[in-house]
Amino acid sequence: MNSKTIVLLTDFGSNSPYPAIMKGVILRESPGATIIDLCNSVRQFDVLEAQFLLKYSYRHFPEGTIFLAVVDPGVGSERRAIYVFDGHYHFVGPDNGIFSFLFEKPYKAYEVPSSNAPSRTFHGRDIFAPFAAKLSNGSIKRSTLKEIFDPVSIKLPEPIEEENTIEGEIIYVDQFGNLITNIHGTHLYSAKEIKIKGLTINLFVNCYAEAPPAFPIALVNSFDLIEIAFREESATRKLNAGIGEKVTLVKSPSASSQTPQKQ
Repeated sequence: MNSKTIVLLTDFGSNSPYPAIMKGVILRESPGATIIDLCNSVRQFDVLEAQFLLKYSYRHFPEGTIFLAVVDPGVGSERRAIYVFDGHYHFVGPDNGIFSFLFEKPYKAYEVPSSNAPSRTFHGRDIFAPFAAKLSNGSIKRSTLKEIFDPVSIKLPEPIEEENTIEGEIIYVDQFGNLITNIHGTHLYSAKEIKIKGLTINLFVNCYAEAPPAFPIALVNSFDLIEIAFREESATRKLNAGIGEKVTLVKSPSASSQTPQKQ
């Protein structure tokens, strides 16, 4: 069986040896594996941010890809190690809610067996990476694994829609400082204005290049979510706003349902 692609997601950081050590373990077990870094700079211990990145990224990879996600504040505790298969993609990591978005559709979840004497602080090396490598080279048979039916589920924050407003929040800040909300992009087409930290934004654009310098803007980003940004500047610094910041979209009764407003 040909080795499959393994995609790595961790909070270990870019200056850490830990992602490379995990890759070494994988290649020792599955020399033909292709390993891709999705991100190794998830906010430390932030399971929800890791879930967000997985949810909006995994479908862009070929079916059969293995996602190895190690954002694991409970390492060394009694929390389980799990493997989830949704019929198309494979997910390996701690049972701490990181794969919750998968549980809204049919899935199978299994307990990942532990090695004989894993480190209490580096299950990425000792449990998750070896298991992902065996998935990659085809030596794991799901029929031999213990199925589980109660994986931990932690939902991403959902916006609250009312008659005239949608109350959302910032759920991710990218490396450019753009503020990504949990409000779906289609709502921008019926928006009058967006409020955050006492600031009112009513300049809606299709791309960053349409924005004048120094003006806060809103647009639909590549995740199909509403994003607050400044052209070639950091919105998180300009507004002193980050993950968890509340955002209010005020609806416009006369707004077009076809294209964003531009003012």
